[in-house]
Amino acid sequence: GERLPAEELTPHLLHPEESIRRAALELLESSADPGSVPALLEAVADPNFEISVAATEILRSLRDPAAAEFLLAGLDHPAAEVRLAAVVALRQHRAPAAIERLIAGLGDDEPAVRREVVNTLARYRRPDLIVALRSALRDDTALVRRAAVEAVTDFESAFVFDDLIHALDDEDWQVRREAARALRKFPGQAGRAALLDTLGDEVGQVVQEAVHSLGVQRAKLDHRVRHLLHHSAPELRSAAAAAVGASGDTEWSAHLEPLLDDPDPSVRKAARRAHEQLTT
Repeated sequence: GERLPAEELTPHLLHPEESIRRAALELLESSADPGSVPALLEAVADPNFEISVAATEILRSLRDPAAAEFLLAGLDHPAAEVRLAAVVALRQHRAPAAIERLIAGLGDDEPAVRREVVNTLARYRRPDLIVALRSALRDDTALVRRAAVEAVTDFESAFVFDDLIHALDDEDWQVRREAARALRKFPGQAGRAALLDTLGDEVGQVVQEAVHSLGVQRAKLDHRVRHLLHHSAPELRSAAAAAVGASGDTEWSAHLEPLLDDPDPSVRKAARRAHEQLTT
């Protein structure tokens, strides 16, 4: 049938009957425009989860730059899920007018909103936003700090390098893992030393990421990597073998030989490849 204009559909998003609200959203999927944003934001707070998700997806699909102005109003909404949807929907627009409001959102009461603010600000890729993004590294919530570590990594700065070194000591292991991953973009003696020190982390996932980063950097290795070649966890033996191969240091070839007969097939494969890298 004939497609109804958005302005005729949006009032039905507040209809008391759930079936009417759902039907209006289904029709809006193909006809929503910037003027639909206020009603869609309210629909995000709908008690029905499916309606809320559908409204969120429609907001994300709006490509018209004029939608950004309406989305800004959602940053002040009392419902956290609405503020979150507005922040995520703003990401694709990268509207300069939204930057100041987004920076203010780093102080939002809801950690999930603050995390998405970090992700959205990072999408701008503007050097003048590094101060705001670095401030999120001190957030009280680990999920925000993890996002901030990833966000600042795109900025090559001595300040960022220091931030990543500091993040290697974060109380949250996932923040430490993200920092170890990020440091692969900062080759050099100081970064290598920090990654080697991280091999003593109590969490295997952090150690594995640090070893991977050493391999990406083709860094010179030491006895701490040799210890990992005999670790009880096969994923760490495999990662250590890969780093040894990437290092190009032929003196390590003898240390790989026992792994050629390792009981774990992934370790044997990594050891064979590393051994070939060092001997051919």
